[in-house]
Amino acid sequence: MRRRWIAAGIGTLWLTGAATWYAQRQRRADMSDLDQRLAGQIERLGERESELERQVADLRKQELELEGQVSRLGQQEGVLEAQVNGIAEREERLQREIEHLRVRESELEAEVERQMVRIKDMQQAPLAGPSASWDLMLPRKNFNILVRLAQQQLSGVQVHNRALQAPQRLNSSLEKNWLADAWRALGSLHEYASTDHEFRGDYLRWTSESKDPHVWHVSRIAMRESESTMQKHGATRVFPVDTQVDPSGLIEMQAHLKIQAKGSISPRIFFYDDTEGETGLVHIGFIGPHDLVPVSSFK
Repeated sequence: MRRRWIAAGIGTLWLTGAATWYAQRQRRADMSDLDQRLAGQIERLGERESELERQVADLRKQELELEGQVSRLGQQEGVLEAQVNGIAEREERLQREIEHLRVRESELEAEVERQMVRIKDMQQAPLAGPSASWDLMLPRKNFNILVRLAQQQLSGVQVHNRALQAPQRLNSSLEKNWLADAWRALGSLHEYASTDHEFRGDYLRWTSESKDPHVWHVSRIAMRESESTMQKHGATRVFPVDTQVDPSGLIEMQAHLKIQAKGSISPRIFFYDDTEGETGLVHIGFIGPHDLVPVSSFK
């Protein structure tokens, strides 16, 4: 009986030890598997950390670039503010100049009116020739006043309201006596249109053969343009005209007077001779700088 009990005890101990050994072995296997999973997670976390560090470095780089851009924009803003302030100052200065010019124009208009009154007072009897009073006048300082005076006083010519071009450029160079010469040139066309011709011919022939004291310089008269100029720049020779001359209100004008022989501004006066037509006038379609009516030799 005792032997069986001892054998049973030994069997129980063996079974218990085996179970314990198996449990320990299983725990070691579980621990090894857990260690492997943890090692994988740690490795992935390390990779993720490295990726985040690269992203942080990229973000810092972008931040530095943005800071540089903000700095440059700040500098540009300062430059633009200075430019805006400069423009505002120039605009204010130009406004003052415009006001001054307006006052000056009013003064000149008043001067023209005074001259007209003085001329009327000087006329004791009707004058025989068409020269009448225009030769006693000499517009000063302003091409706009020259055109207005020509429209009022030169009955032999008709200066179109759109004939004057770039008057600011013409007015800026009056030291060359362009205003006085332009007035004499228009007066010459007026005399040509108003005088009873003893011969038939155009303005150039009248200038060459007439004894009239108001003829213009023959060397500064061109009755037509060169073929190459018309091929290249013919469109610039179409000017406004009275609809009695052409119903379209436009006509090609090649004949012109040169107020100055050479130069980019050197004014030109383009005209259309209708003295033998319905109006009996010389029509002025252009008064302006030479470069607005270029020739083929212009670069």
